[in-house]
This record gives sequence, C-alpha cells and structure tokens, in this order.
Amino acid sequence: MGFWAQRWIESQLSLKNLDPSLLMWDMRRHLNPQPLPPRRCTIHFQYPELPESRRNWWLVVDQGAVDLCSVDPGYEIDLLVRGPLRVMTAIWMGVTTVKKEVEAKELYVQGDKAIASAMHERWIRALLLLGIAFLVTRGVRTVLGVEALLPISQVLWVVASLLATAATAHHALRARVVDAEHIFAALDAYLLAGLIFAVCYWLLDQTWPASFGAASASDLDLARAMYFSFVTIATLGYGDVVPASDSARGLTILEAVGGQMYLAVLVARLVSLYSKQSDE
Repeated sequence: MGFWAQRWIESQLSLKNLDPSLLMWDMRRHLNPQPLPPRRCTIHFQYPELPESRRNWWLVVDQGAVDLCSVDPGYEIDLLVRGPLRVMTAIWMGVTTVKKEVEAKELYVQGDKAIASAMHERWIRALLLLGIAFLVTRGVRTVLGVEALLPISQVLWVVASLLATAATAHHALRARVVDAEHIFAALDAYLLAGLIFAVCYWLLDQTWPASFGAASASDLDLARAMYFSFVTIATLGYGDVVPASDSARGLTILEAVGGQMYLAVLVARLVSLYSKQSDE
C-alpha cells in the first residue's frame, strides 16, 4: 500500500512538471524493440499544444538500436502518434493506456498495426507466457510423472491470476465513465481475488496440514477452500472452517481487509464518475 501511494504521488508530481525532451529520452532508453517488426521502424510523435520547436519527435528503431531525433530524419513514417504531452506521459508512466486514450479520443494513432499493437497492454504477453509455461509443466508432469513440477505449475497459475486481477482492477478503477464494461471488470477483479485466495488456502493446507482445524478435519479441498475464501472476502463470519495457524490467520486478514478496502475505493470511484457525468 505504501509503495502504491508513493508511486501515485510521484506520478502526479511528474504530470505537473511536463517536459517532452525528458519523456522522449526516457522512451529512447527504455523502449523494448523486440515486439516491433524486424526492420527499420520510425515512430513520429506530435504534441500539438507545444511550440513548433518542441512539437515533433521521432524514434527510429533499427536492428535493436533506438535513436531519438528532434528533426525529421527523412525516413518513411511507420506510425504517427498525436496527442497532448500530458496524455503521452501518463501512458508511459502506466497511469493509463494507449487503448483507453484512443477510445477517449485523446490520442490519435495511425500507421502500421503491428507497431501500434506493440504499444498496447504489455501484461498480455506476460499472461500468455505464464499460461504456456503452466500448460507445459502440467503436460510434462502428466506424461513423465515428475511430481516436482506440480508446485511450480501451481505458482505459475497464481502469478498469472494475480496479473490478470491487477490488470482488470486497473482497467475498472481508471475508467473515465461509468458503463457496463467497467462495472463488469470491477466485479471480475473481485471474483478473481476470491479464487486466488482459495487456491492459496488450499496450497497452505497442503503444505502445512491442520492450518484450518484439527488434523482429522484438515482435508481442505478446493471446493471447501473456495467456500472459505468467499466467506472471508465477504466478511460473513466463520463456522465450520476456521483458520488455526498464524499463516492462515494472516492470509485471511489480508483477504478480508483488502476485499473491504477494494469495495470502498470502487464505490467511491464509481460515485465520483457518475456525479461528474451528471454534472456534464
């Protein structure tokens, strides 16, 4: 929570001190050229609100090297990106996304679709890689009987689910309007969190038996773990399944408090957006 707050404060301060040269040099240093086509690619950035001398910038990617130009390099433009400097800075800092700003008509992107798609959500590639790794480890375990791969595949599933939950919650909480898409995204993130904690409870009980009661009653299968998880996140109160170990209690506190804080932030965000829409 402290790390998130620090990052939010730093992003707000950076968005108040905009500098196109700093932004473009940071892009030049950290742009990953691997998703781009295997040829020279030229991306033209335009910031219409700036003076002519600072309005146009070009990134030239060739054979893995990234160069920055403040004057026209003379190459054919593969992708044109036009929009306010504040919007582009927010995208680069991860506060918003290219897709969202294009849909809001704050950003204009035209050109090679392969390059444009590379600017979209980077976490999708990570999810795909984690999903492939999960399937491979499960397949090898099934074919060769390597039981040591089971916990690895379980960790991969949890990490992929965490990324999916974070991306979904980010999409819901960064909404600019209240619509069905963002409401369902918020609900999906809540349900995904319940499923992730269910798997964590099940893994905890498999690793340290009797974490949820006496040894004779500690057979916490996935169905019971899911039931316990949603009872916890909804703060309904315990009955037949209770956390017995310190690790289990700590995990349940994290889920219960986190679930209630998420709902509070979500409701406040949606009410704020709805009030803004009504005023407009």
